[in-house]
Amino acid sequence: MQALLTVLSATRRTQIKAFLRLRLSACIPCSGGLTNVLYVACLPKHLDSQHDEPTKVMLRFYGMASGDPDAILKDSLVFALLADRGIGPRLYGCFAGGRFEEYIPVSNKKIRTK
Repeated sequence: MQALLTVLSATRRTQIKAFLRLRLSACIPCSGGLTNVLYVACLPKHLDSQHDEPTKVMLRFYGMASGDPDAILKDSLVFALLADRGIGPRLYGCFAGGRFEEYIPVSNKKIRTK
């Protein structure tokens, strides 16, 4: 995680560290982001989810977009449209510098070929 934080601006590092200090939920670093920093945020065990509230979400802090200054805006717009149509993960919320999205657990399975 420290290696990822060094690529981000000082402001972004401060925002991420401030969020993680809230300790409202367990935040587990997640690999796979090319320019973004990803965490799986879990609802604390002592709290019950209400209605259809998720117990785990993907927390995405935007990294540095390469080349196109509007890349984050375009990515967010496409993500929101796909989520709205039920094609991609749900969008639970946006904030300056990132978003909360549906966490979809996956596992890597090896496929045997003959």
